Amino acid sequence: MAKNTVPEITSMSDQAINWVILLHSGQSTNDDSINALQWRSRSPAHERAYVEALVLWQEMGYVMMPQPEQTHESLDFKEQKSPSQSKIKYGYLASFAAAAMLLILILPISRYADQWQSDYYTQVGTQQSITLADGSIIQLNTDSALSIQYEKNRRVIQLHRGQALFTVAADPQRPFEVITEDIVIRALGTIFEVWNNQDETRVTVLEHAVQLSSLGKNTHTQIARIESGYQTQYNNTTGVMHTEAIDIIKNGAWQRGKLIFKNQPLADVIVELERYLPGRIMITDEKLRKLQVSGVFPVQQPDQILAMIKQTLAIKVTHLSPYLTLLHK
Repeated sequence: MAKNTVPEITSMSDQAINWVILLHSGQSTNDDSINALQWRSRSPAHERAYVEALVLWQEMGYVMMPQPEQTHESLDFKEQKSPSQSKIKYGYLASFAAAAMLLILILPISRYADQWQSDYYTQVGTQQSITLADGSIIQLNTDSALSIQYEKNRRVIQLHRGQALFTVAADPQRPFEVITEDIVIRALGTIFEVWNNQDETRVTVLEHAVQLSSLGKNTHTQIARIESGYQTQYNNTTGVMHTEAIDIIKNGAWQRGKLIFKNQPLADVIVELERYLPGRIMITDEKLRKLQVSGVFPVQQPDQILAMIKQTLAIKVTHLSPYLTLLHK
């Protein structure tokens, strides 16, 4: 059998991860085991990186697939695994690789569909300011898309996905409306924000008020008026709404290129951070998800945010690919 090789990469931890994946794939050779031992023996740092990668592999296995009992993973590669063990490891590797490929292939496709039908859109991690013909201004946040339809009697913005801040120029003869798949937001004043994602639509009013209506087949049904300083979360599936007062400075930090977190669980912080990065960030340990994060971070440098979180919480960050990052002990 031809000898497998580990790709030439710079990070010692990434090299260690590649060795662990290869040796647990069910397809490694005796030469691979010998080469792995030689790599580990180069220095104490190499051995430490390998052990950490092996522990990470085991943690990922328990997170991603059920196992009846914990087993001791020998570091002696002369020990042969049973066929059933090899199948389990190889099956896990295949599932993991398939999931990574789906992240690479499927995530961009959903964005392209919105981009094709939009007048303006932003890529992941970018923002754009748009000045309309009537003087209204739209600030488009990361991974967002919208279309503009100015008619004689009204001004309509279709927000296909993402988040936008609207500063509306007054024109009593032509109401200004933002439409999502389920609701219509009509401006009754100057400044408001809409965030449309797959699960819900959030409407935040910074000045004056907006009128919220459900989008029927032929008519609009008024369901709420939102005043300045309040945010309404509308469930796109159930139609259930929740309105609460918010911290406008914290909520609008993205408009100034910042993200502000105050005693928020790491899991919630990662959900927000993923909007500015391609792919996914996975937390492998449930306890880590509950760790509290506070700070002001630069939105244009998401990798720096991960580095700050790593240092502050004393956790590890492993980049398995440009589209998959793991946070672990």
